[in-house]
Amino acid sequence: MTEMSPMIIQAREEHIADAVAFAALVRKEVMPMFAINGLPPDLVNFSEHYLQQAGAAFFLALSERGEIGGCIGVQPYDNRIETAQYEANRPAAEIVKCYVAAGSRRSGVGSLLTAEAKRFIAQQGYSVAYLHTHRFLKGAVDFWQRQGFVITAEDQDEWQTVHMDASVT
Repeated sequence: MTEMSPMIIQAREEHIADAVAFAALVRKEVMPMFAINGLPPDLVNFSEHYLQQAGAAFFLALSERGEIGGCIGVQPYDNRIETAQYEANRPAAEIVKCYVAAGSRRSGVGSLLTAEAKRFIAQQGYSVAYLHTHRFLKGAVDFWQRQGFVITAEDQDEWQTVHMDASVT
């Protein structure tokens, strides 16, 4: 993905196999402790989560050769995390699965994907973009802060979870 800026596209049915394979590969690389549990439900049921669900999408960064160099998902946030609650009058979308291939990191791919996700979130009528990341992911918190996200809470546990959000209205 080093030749030129990637093209950001919204995934469709024909992209499912490649999108899931890419996300699973990078997820295993950066968070191997989760790989033992297999694929998460959103990747197993990709179409239902990202293509059929209202207010959800999955974006891919493609090289000129059509190779996936990054991905990011958006889904309605369900208030499942106690430290990250949003009022009904301030609907939140959750950013998930922001993964960039090792060879494409620090080249702007993640920023392009995030910008597209935030555009989609605003177009869908959400007020806020929520995400969580982990301190053990080198550079993750700093990356998200550069994208306009602020820390809203931190869990003091083994996962070092950092909750963040950004207004999109």
